[in-house]
Amino acid sequence: MTYNLAQTLRQAGDLDRALAYLLQSASLNAPAAARAAFDASILLRNNLDAAIKYARMAEARIDALGGSERNALTRYLAELYRRSGDRERAKVYIDRLHASQGN
Repeated sequence: MTYNLAQTLRQAGDLDRALAYLLQSASLNAPAAARAAFDASILLRNNLDAAIKYARMAEARIDALGGSERNALTRYLAELYRRSGDRERAKVYIDRLHASQGN
């Protein structure tokens, strides 16, 4: 329920309140927790440490995500690590993405 409310708030442009609900939803042991953590990470993208923290939280529950969401999360983690200067870790995620796509 908190995830759905966060999406409604996000669509309405209330990003601060949407983020609060996403963070709450990400901390729960609920089916939408992985999506909530991923969405929170995207909203926090200008704070690399926080964005990586929540993207990794989503990754820990990656089985709850669909195939395209998994690829998007993996791509996003590669981008976050590249932006943080950790090119080795970024490469791990890029390689994982290529392997999942059969390239």
